[in-house]
Amino acid sequence: MNDDEKKEFALWFIQNADNERTRKQAEGSINNWGLNRMYILVQDEEKWLKKPEAIITKVLKELEKDDIVQTITLQDIVGDISVIVIEV
Repeated sequence: MNDDEKKEFALWFIQNADNERTRKQAEGSINNWGLNRMYILVQDEEKWLKKPEAIITKVLKELEKDDIVQTITLQDIVGDISVIVIEV
């Protein structure tokens, strides 16, 4: 996924899969921090089930990158939220 696809994925997931109660609870958080999300997309489910440590190692390596955080704007939220989408 390129950066735009990651943003689109996160935006869709937040708008369609976040339950309303969680979003309502996040409303009172400072700077919308309660809405920030990290998504980890595991391509090989067998690897996750058999060698989760390898997946975790890859995730930690990805988190070290400078440009890992994406910023998106939701129309029903004032301000931006941060998302991280990692493919492993």
